[in-house]
Amino acid sequence: MSQVVLVVGGSGGIGSATTKYFSKQGVKTFLTYFNNEEAAKQIKDSLNNCETIKCDIRNENDVNTMVSSIIETDLKIDVLINCVTSPLKLKIFDRMSTQECFEDLEVILHGGILMSRAVLPHMKERRAGTIVNLLSTVISGIPPVRMTSYVIAKYGLLGLTKCLASEAGRFNIKVLGLSPSFVETELLKSFPKKLLEIEKEKQEGKTLLQPEDIARAIWQITQNAEKYPNGENILIRTKKDIFNMETVLKSGKDQ
Repeated sequence: MSQVVLVVGGSGGIGSATTKYFSKQGVKTFLTYFNNEEAAKQIKDSLNNCETIKCDIRNENDVNTMVSSIIETDLKIDVLINCVTSPLKLKIFDRMSTQECFEDLEVILHGGILMSRAVLPHMKERRAGTIVNLLSTVISGIPPVRMTSYVIAKYGLLGLTKCLASEAGRFNIKVLGLSPSFVETELLKSFPKKLLEIEKEKQEGKTLLQPEDIARAIWQITQNAEKYPNGENILIRTKKDIFNMETVLKSGKDQ
């Protein structure tokens, strides 16, 4: 039986690339969307084995209903990929509204908690499953300014990743984090161009990481999850990191 993969935030840049990549490998893929119905429809129409589900991942009932419906029709969820995010605010912390401060927490962290709580009982029962949480290199080293709520939410998701790895590992469930550097998506449209040019200088070919690069990395991680320590946060700063990862995995060595 083919794998069943649930991509949360599957209509976004990285999410849509991941959905397409997995689906083209013959994997039954479900993507969630909230506002971007047209993008979700276009993705579904371009693939043979993809389904779309509208879901507010901040709403526990929405999340539980969605997960139950997938298990009812496809009997399982092998992989959960949490890659949803909210628009970047790029404001000094004490100049943000209370709503702005908590929006990232509600979408990234609260959503990640609800999704994990919904799939874990099923994965424990099957004694199998992989959860990948999309993190960011902003939680490695000194965090950038004007991104406080985003950074806090990603740190929280990292904490969730490690805690779930400790608790669920004995059920043969892998929980891993993936932290890419700047990826060329709509999320970066509000970034200062000078900052992006500096980041491009660090990359081979002077171009930012692309959503397809991250999709490829997520595929490699989920198909070789047993080779990673549970709770690992995998850093992807450049395309060379992905190449090196693929080379090591092909050699059969553990990460």
